[in-house]
Amino acid sequence: MDASSSDKNRSPWSRMMIFGVKSFALASVIAALIIGGWFGVTKGRTLWKNTRTANLSDEVEAMIKSEQWDSAVPTLSRAYAEAPRDPKVLRMIARFCDRFPSQSEDATHFWRSLMDSGEATAEDRTYYAAAALRVGDVETAGKMIASLTGADLETRVALETRAGILDREGKGDQAMLLHRRVWAESPDDPECKLRLAEADLKSTFAEMRHSAKLNLLELARAGGKVSGPALLALAVGASLNEAECVEAIALIDTAGTMAERQRYAIIDGCVSQSRSPEVARRVVDAEVARVKSKKPGDGGGA
Repeated sequence: MDASSSDKNRSPWSRMMIFGVKSFALASVIAALIIGGWFGVTKGRTLWKNTRTANLSDEVEAMIKSEQWDSAVPTLSRAYAEAPRDPKVLRMIARFCDRFPSQSEDATHFWRSLMDSGEATAEDRTYYAAAALRVGDVETAGKMIASLTGADLETRVALETRAGILDREGKGDQAMLLHRRVWAESPDDPECKLRLAEADLKSTFAEMRHSAKLNLLELARAGGKVSGPALLALAVGASLNEAECVEAIALIDTAGTMAERQRYAIIDGCVSQSRSPEVARRVVDAEVARVKSKKPGDGGGA
């Protein structure tokens, strides 16, 4: 793999950190000189907090909601260059890194810096706990959760993190009860519906497994982010009839971008469940035609 393809596989934050460190440092020095020399350190810091950071925070929040990652990076870069210790800036970058599982280490770094600033909120401690758990720091996650009280301990992120800690401590049954509580409290959330259905597929009760299959089919038909995972759960864990197998395979192409290995895992599971040589032949013919029609550089990941 050459350097250019390697760079493309990095998250936006990683690319920004690699290519922009020198410019960030220079911009930080210039910003410090301008703010410190022209306005005075205290007045400059106050001005930044009250105007510039607030504006950038709104911009980044809007970009994150609309998933304009590449647009958010320059804005975050500018903010960090000008005010690398500002709590609002640290919070913005930490929340951005939280969006990329591969950037959990970076997220914990910025959350920790925010904790050190003395201006972290209960919500900040909750997100720090979640990030710490993702990198395996159960001790820090536990300390952050222990610092929460009342309603702050009952938010979705806090509950999911508490469940994750219980899982790491070998208390699987307690963890699943907490997970189910979170999922059941958000029945209209596609991801919660997916997780609950995945859990119900493992139930010893046939009625629960059947209900889970129907919910997964509904999610797969609806498209969106959970369509692919729903199809995979159906392929490897549900009892599908031949018609459902054929439908699930057809839905792959409406499920959005998908890694090739996930695509073929779904196809393999559905063909195996169909137990139909005719279904297998049609699927193989369709996949051969799809591969032949692809242009160089097309296709999903490995």
